[in-house]
Amino acid sequence: MSYLNDPAQLADLLYNRRLINRDQLQTFRARAAGQLQALTKAAAQTRHGKDRDGVTNTPPDLVDVLVSLHFESPGTPDNLLSEEMVFRAIADELRLPFKKLDPLEMDLEVVTKTIPRSFAIKHLLLPLALKNGILEVAIHDPDNRAVLAEVERANQVKVRP
Repeated sequence: MSYLNDPAQLADLLYNRRLINRDQLQTFRARAAGQLQALTKAAAQTRHGKDRDGVTNTPPDLVDVLVSLHFESPGTPDNLLSEEMVFRAIADELRLPFKKLDPLEMDLEVVTKTIPRSFAIKHLLLPLALKNGILEVAIHDPDNRAVLAEVERANQVKVRP
Protein backbone atom coordinates (compact mmCIF):
# COMPACT_ATOMS: atom_id res chain seq x y z
CA MET A 1 0.00 0.00 0.00
CA SER A 2 1.66 3.19 -1.13
CA TYR A 3 0.19 6.32 0.36
CA LEU A 4 2.41 8.43 -1.88
CA ASN A 5 0.87 7.08 -5.08
CA ASP A 6 -2.80 6.88 -4.18
CA PRO A 7 -4.59 10.15 -3.33
CA ALA A 8 -7.62 8.33 -1.90
CA GLN A 9 -5.51 6.27 0.52
CA LEU A 10 -3.46 9.26 1.60
CA ALA A 11 -6.55 11.41 2.09
CA ASP A 12 -8.26 8.69 4.12
CA LEU A 13 -5.18 8.23 6.30
CA LEU A 14 -4.96 11.95 7.06
CA TYR A 15 -8.70 12.23 7.66
CA ASN A 16 -8.73 9.22 10.00
CA ARG A 17 -5.84 10.72 11.95
CA ARG A 18 -7.70 14.05 12.11
CA LEU A 19 -5.03 15.96 10.22
CA ILE A 20 -7.58 17.14 7.65
CA ASN A 21 -11.34 17.63 7.91
CA ARG A 22 -14.07 16.33 5.59
CA ASP A 23 -14.08 19.46 3.38
CA GLN A 24 -10.31 19.27 2.98
CA LEU A 25 -10.56 15.57 2.20
CA GLN A 26 -13.00 16.28 -0.61
CA THR A 27 -10.96 19.23 -1.88
CA PHE A 28 -7.81 17.14 -1.99
CA ARG A 29 -9.52 14.27 -3.78
CA ALA A 30 -11.03 16.64 -6.34
CA ARG A 31 -7.90 18.71 -6.97
CA ALA A 32 -5.03 16.24 -6.46
CA ALA A 33 -4.51 15.26 -10.11
CA GLY A 34 -4.76 18.81 -11.50
CA GLN A 35 -2.59 20.30 -8.75
CA LEU A 36 0.04 17.59 -9.23
CA GLN A 37 0.12 18.34 -12.94
CA ALA A 38 0.50 22.08 -12.28
CA LEU A 39 3.30 21.54 -9.75
CA THR A 40 5.09 19.17 -12.13
CA LYS A 41 4.91 21.71 -14.94
CA ALA A 42 6.17 24.51 -12.68
CA ALA A 43 9.05 22.34 -11.40
CA ALA A 44 10.10 21.43 -14.94
CA GLN A 45 10.35 25.12 -15.85
CA THR A 46 12.47 25.97 -12.81
CA ARG A 47 16.11 25.95 -13.86
CA HIS A 48 15.27 23.32 -16.46
CA GLY A 49 14.30 20.82 -13.76
CA LYS A 50 17.70 20.85 -12.04
CA ASP A 51 18.89 22.00 -8.63
CA ARG A 52 21.84 24.31 -8.01
CA ASP A 53 24.27 21.39 -8.34
CA GLY A 54 22.87 20.42 -11.73
CA VAL A 55 21.11 17.33 -10.35
CA THR A 56 17.69 16.61 -11.81
CA ASN A 57 14.97 17.52 -9.33
CA THR A 58 12.56 14.84 -8.24
CA PRO A 59 9.04 15.41 -9.50
CA PRO A 60 6.41 16.69 -7.08
CA ASP A 61 4.28 14.08 -5.32
CA LEU A 62 1.03 13.96 -3.36
CA VAL A 63 2.67 15.39 -0.25
CA ASP A 64 3.74 18.42 -2.27
CA VAL A 65 0.15 18.74 -3.47
CA LEU A 66 -1.17 18.67 0.11
CA VAL A 67 1.30 21.29 1.30
CA SER A 68 0.55 23.51 -1.71
CA LEU A 69 -3.14 23.55 -0.79
CA HIS A 70 -2.32 25.27 2.53
CA PHE A 71 -4.76 23.25 4.63
CA GLU A 72 -5.14 24.28 8.26
CA SER A 73 -5.03 21.37 10.65
CA PRO A 74 -8.44 20.89 12.27
CA GLY A 75 -8.58 22.20 15.80
CA THR A 76 -5.37 24.19 15.41
CA PRO A 77 -6.06 27.38 13.44
CA ASP A 78 -3.03 28.96 11.81
CA ASN A 79 -1.22 25.59 11.96
CA LEU A 80 -0.89 24.52 8.34
CA LEU A 81 -0.58 20.88 7.39
CA SER A 82 3.12 20.32 6.82
CA GLU A 83 5.22 17.78 5.01
CA GLU A 84 6.53 16.59 8.38
CA MET A 85 3.00 16.01 9.71
CA VAL A 86 2.12 13.92 6.64
CA PHE A 87 5.28 11.83 6.79
CA ARG A 88 4.89 11.27 10.53
CA ALA A 89 1.37 9.95 9.91
CA ILE A 90 2.58 7.64 7.12
CA ALA A 91 5.49 6.35 9.22
CA ASP A 92 3.18 5.73 12.16
CA GLU A 93 0.67 3.91 9.97
CA LEU A 94 3.45 1.70 8.55
CA ARG A 95 4.87 1.19 12.05
CA LEU A 96 8.19 2.71 11.05
CA PRO A 97 10.22 5.22 13.04
CA PHE A 98 10.17 8.82 11.86
CA LYS A 99 13.49 10.61 11.91
CA LYS A 100 13.87 14.31 11.41
CA LEU A 101 17.18 14.66 9.64
CA ASP A 102 19.94 16.64 11.31
CA PRO A 103 23.11 17.00 9.23
CA LEU A 104 25.19 17.27 12.40
CA GLU A 105 24.08 13.80 13.54
CA MET A 106 24.91 12.03 10.29
CA ASP A 107 27.82 9.66 9.83
CA LEU A 108 29.44 11.09 6.70
CA GLU A 109 31.30 7.84 6.03
CA VAL A 110 27.99 5.95 5.80
CA VAL A 111 26.24 8.73 3.89
CA THR A 112 28.93 9.06 1.24
CA LYS A 113 30.25 5.50 0.88
CA THR A 114 27.24 3.15 0.89
CA ILE A 115 24.93 4.42 -1.84
CA PRO A 116 25.85 6.34 -5.00
CA ARG A 117 24.63 9.95 -4.92
CA SER A 118 22.63 9.68 -8.15
CA PHE A 119 20.81 6.55 -6.90
CA ALA A 120 20.09 8.18 -3.54
CA ILE A 121 18.70 11.31 -5.20
CA LYS A 122 16.64 9.38 -7.73
CA HIS A 123 14.99 7.27 -5.02
CA LEU A 124 15.01 9.91 -2.27
CA LEU A 125 17.03 7.67 -0.01
CA LEU A 126 19.64 8.60 2.59
CA PRO A 127 21.81 6.10 4.45
CA LEU A 128 21.94 7.05 8.12
CA ALA A 129 23.87 4.40 10.04
CA LEU A 130 25.45 0.99 9.69
CA LYS A 131 25.10 -0.95 12.92
CA ASN A 132 25.40 -4.70 13.50
CA GLY A 133 25.24 -5.44 9.78
CA ILE A 134 22.05 -3.40 9.31
CA LEU A 135 22.02 -0.29 7.15
CA GLU A 136 19.46 2.19 8.45
CA VAL A 137 18.08 4.45 5.73
CA ALA A 138 15.72 7.38 5.57
CA ILE A 139 13.52 6.90 2.54
CA HIS A 140 10.78 9.02 1.04
CA ASP A 141 8.64 6.02 0.06
CA PRO A 142 9.18 3.17 2.53
CA ASP A 143 6.79 1.01 0.48
CA ASN A 144 9.33 0.89 -2.34
CA ARG A 145 10.62 -2.59 -1.47
CA ALA A 146 12.41 -2.97 -4.82
CA VAL A 147 14.75 -0.07 -4.02
CA LEU A 148 15.44 -1.40 -0.52
CA ALA A 149 16.18 -4.86 -1.95
CA GLU A 150 18.57 -3.34 -4.49
CA VAL A 151 20.45 -1.52 -1.73
CA GLU A 152 20.65 -4.78 0.25
CA ARG A 153 22.08 -6.64 -2.75
CA ALA A 154 24.61 -3.92 -3.56
CA ASN A 155 25.86 -3.54 0.01
CA GLN A 156 25.43 -7.15 1.16
CA VAL A 157 23.70 -5.99 4.33
CA LYS A 158 20.17 -5.96 5.65
CA VAL A 159 18.42 -2.62 5.14
CA ARG A 160 15.96 -1.11 7.60
CA PRO A 161 13.86 1.88 6.60
